[in-house]
Amino acid sequence: MDLYALKCFVNLARTLHFGKAGELSNLSPSALSRTIKRIEEEVGKPLFIRDNRSVSLTRAGELFYAYAKKALQEYQELQESLEEEPAQMGGEVSIVSSLSAAYTVLPPIVKRFRLAYPNVTLNIRLLDEQAPMIEVTENEADCAVLLSLPDYVPKGALVHRWGETPLVFIRPILECRAKSLTAKTPIEWGEVPLVLTRSDLCRRRVESWFRGRDVRPRIVSEVDSFEEVLTLVSLGSGVGVVPELLIRTEAIKPNVQILEVYPKLVGYNYGLVAMRRRLQHPVVRAFWETVTLGNEPSLPQ
Repeated sequence: MDLYALKCFVNLARTLHFGKAGELSNLSPSALSRTIKRIEEEVGKPLFIRDNRSVSLTRAGELFYAYAKKALQEYQELQESLEEEPAQMGGEVSIVSSLSAAYTVLPPIVKRFRLAYPNVTLNIRLLDEQAPMIEVTENEADCAVLLSLPDYVPKGALVHRWGETPLVFIRPILECRAKSLTAKTPIEWGEVPLVLTRSDLCRRRVESWFRGRDVRPRIVSEVDSFEEVLTLVSLGSGVGVVPELLIRTEAIKPNVQILEVYPKLVGYNYGLVAMRRRLQHPVVRAFWETVTLGNEPSLPQ
């Protein structure tokens, strides 16, 4: 059983989807299925339960998943220890990020690291707003780049804060009910339709703000990302709440306006998170030190 086969297995165990795992492995779903079948034949046990709708790990699959991740990690450590010069360091760093962080915080730090370590592969995965932190704490990734650092840091985690971005209310530019309701003085917030992410951190900020005004928010839509909030608000679905940093990025041109309110919402701290034990690996430590030392990343103004 070779390392490539183990990587294919890990990709499928992580995604539980032959199409997505095939893309990560550069294989067609049928070729990936044959690879998994060969692994199962060598192990002598079925590792996945397959049906027409889903894929899941068997008990043997869960045990083999732990083995495969450890084997791949130990091989990477061996490669890193054989490197003689830091500038020639190879290997891989796995990074998880939300799409909003990928638009804002991630590009300058990736550029900084690639200039310093051109031979290191950055395996970047984009997830829903809350998922990157879970991936890091469950040892599924080396580092998480977050536009919203958690209020409470898990035991064993190391956090680097780069800065803060305000959370702002946004309304549509086009003429619609949400815009007309927020044009009134004072705004009748109990009538205003809201579009929010399912992020616990964002919800806590918004609910605290409304409690301070003794108003029950009228939430009409909940989505998985701030980009979806921007899209729905620009279409006139309601008023949303997003990090101001996201609106300033060149990659996004939202048809929305910032709605000035008082008091302001409590903002987000953005930065990097990793479990301390992962920094024992030279290539992960090199990534952490390169992107956290020196100046704050150059972000949209």
